[in-house]
Amino acid sequence: MPSWSPSIRTTPQTGWTWSPVRKGGSLDFSIPAGAGALAVRLDELSRIFLAARLYLYGKDGQPPKQVVMHLCAELLARSLGICDNTLREWTAQLQAAGYLFARAHYTTATLDGQRVTAIDGMLYAVRLVPSHEARLRYRDYKRQYRDLDADRAAGRTAHNAIRNAERRFEEARITECVVDDENFIEGSPDPTGQMQAEMFEQLRRWAVIPGNVTTQNPLKADPALIGADEAERLLQSVQDVVYALPLLLEAHKSRRTALVGMMGAALARDLKDHHSRLYYCKVIWQAWQAEIEGRDGLQALAAELQRLEVDRREWKSLRRPAALLATRLQAV
Repeated sequence: MPSWSPSIRTTPQTGWTWSPVRKGGSLDFSIPAGAGALAVRLDELSRIFLAARLYLYGKDGQPPKQVVMHLCAELLARSLGICDNTLREWTAQLQAAGYLFARAHYTTATLDGQRVTAIDGMLYAVRLVPSHEARLRYRDYKRQYRDLDADRAAGRTAHNAIRNAERRFEEARITECVVDDENFIEGSPDPTGQMQAEMFEQLRRWAVIPGNVTTQNPLKADPALIGADEAERLLQSVQDVVYALPLLLEAHKSRRTALVGMMGAALARDLKDHHSRLYYCKVIWQAWQAEIEGRDGLQALAAELQRLEVDRREWKSLRRPAALLATRLQAV
């Protein structure tokens, strides 16, 4: 996979240092570490975004000058452990540096039987080349990223994701007898850290496919350990399989075969390719074998599945996604 270097670097003296282009040329200046933390988070999300959209790379393998991601500001703030006002402040600092350009995105939704205009997320243009100044174009605003009515009906909203994470956070505090965020029983897990990790995992899903949050805990342990019926219920889509693939490395060998079978069945079902369940199981086994041999088998398979999910969303005339996936897997 092509690689690229972010337009961020650190120095012991000044912390985060930037090289934005101004009319007078290149200028180095430092910004507070907080805004730097936001930049690192957006850099991570940009990598995930590009991994599912390899067509954005040039013929020479170079990345684009910028990416435009549809994200959820509330999830972004909570993944960093900050409030919405702090996120806006850090965003303004990075925008002044030319590193990003952020604006709300509007769509239409049904409310009380009427079509209304609503915000469905935030657009973040993030630069990947130091000499570039991030910006949004007209086509970025006009593009439809989510079906807000469908997401609301399915419970795929940031409100639900945050509410569920907060509920699990409170349960963890009670279970571990944590009095406050700074005084933990020695050896106990950090509920605050777990909540931020959960929010970031939701954000990773959103970066690949806007609005693709789960009402379940995305950090939940091996689904093979919670029973076959429950695991099969949780593994319903290609995206579910993507996030379950790493569990193959942790699953007990007595349960690994069943887990692969559930994943293969989920792929066959979601791609409407029911007669190919054994083929998908074979593909997953081969990826797992490559992984334990020291190669990026599971990561490569996850990247191809994510790429297919993006194509299914954006390529309206795609009629045989299963055939497209098989062709791409042969080329890997």
